Amino acid sequence: MVANGTTWPSLRAVAEKAGTTTRAVYTLFGSKEGLVAALAERGFGLLESSVSSVPHTADPLEDLVEAGLRFRRFALDHPSLFRLTFERVPAEVLAASGVAESGYQSFRALRRLVRRAQEAGALPDDMTANELSYTFHAVCQGLASCELAGEPPPVGASMWPMIDGSDPESLWRRTLRAFLRGLPT
Repeated sequence: MVANGTTWPSLRAVAEKAGTTTRAVYTLFGSKEGLVAALAERGFGLLESSVSSVPHTADPLEDLVEAGLRFRRFALDHPSLFRLTFERVPAEVLAASGVAESGYQSFRALRRLVRRAQEAGALPDDMTANELSYTFHAVCQGLASCELAGEPPPVGASMWPMIDGSDPESLWRRTLRAFLRGLPT
């Protein structure tokens, strides 16, 4: 199975790494695509749960920043699952009903926070909540990909040494705040 230029390990290699048999993996997931779909669904579910639990404060923009930091935490805690869910899942797996619904639920959790900020007048109303959610997600995904690339192998490629010594969480906060505050202009 190849997706987005990524060759997936064989089911035999996955089973060995998990300490089980290929037969057990086939019994649980039906196929390699079934396993990838289950993992992607889990990734979306973890992110949805985390974003949905962002407490509502008096500052809806800061609540969105918190949602972005939860996206960061998801990526750092589960780098392989982050990459699989957001960068390497084949289109046919994303189209699977369970994966698609889990992805939509994750997006809807973010969109609820965006709508709340729009209703408070903190975000522009000349963009839809979907457009704002999409762009906010894109910033978070880009930041997460860059931060993970800076990790040593096997997580990353040890890129981005120029931010060595910087506080990545602080960079995320400043970037997300600047992005959100710059939207109304």
